[in-house]
Amino acid sequence: MAFATYMKNIRLDCEESQVSMAKKMNISVTALKLIENGTTKFPSDKLLENICEYTKSSQNDVIMHILFDEEDIKNRYLACRYLAYMYLLGWNITVSPFELHLTENYMRTFDAKIIKKRENKNIVIVASCNRFFERISINDVLEDKNFIGYLGDAVSLTLSIMDSFRGLHILFDNKDEKQHKMYDLFEEGKYRHLDFYIDVVLFDPDRSEVIGNKRVTK
Repeated sequence: MAFATYMKNIRLDCEESQVSMAKKMNISVTALKLIENGTTKFPSDKLLENICEYTKSSQNDVIMHILFDEEDIKNRYLACRYLAYMYLLGWNITVSPFELHLTENYMRTFDAKIIKKRENKNIVIVASCNRFFERISINDVLEDKNFIGYLGDAVSLTLSIMDSFRGLHILFDNKDEKQHKMYDLFEEGKYRHLDFYIDVVLFDPDRSEVIGNKRVTK
């Protein structure tokens, strides 16, 4: 959902005029019009605080609903929460989802390609762990003692032909027992040194909080 749509929906749902809404947000009517016509793409830090106060929402919740539509949030809740979290830490979400054509007939989809603000070469790919287990179930993965090797092969195959980037974040849901178990197993294994880093991230989407983060590349 674009910032313009988000702000207009809030105003209409609350039956506010642009004048009254601008006053409550502590911005000018002109500034609100620039938001609603799509000229202003994202809120300033101060406006974000005002929106949170007005809607009684967290910053993560507001940014998530600006970045993504309701269908996307429903289908990719963990990733959308994490990407909103990364945005608030100073990362731009350039493409989400991010589709990579490995061959003419085979495509792999990641949750996003993000770039650190003012660091154009700091490019990171974000993918929920399920993105790497499309053809087998998580139960099968947990029962296979070589699952880390399988994941490593999948990651290496995918990323070996990608454009320049610095890292990969693989997301595990702290609220999902099986995903938590998978995350815990990564303490036992390290990948060989690659031209990029791999972080496995245990994230709690409801709290918008990183519970654990392990860099599994040497």
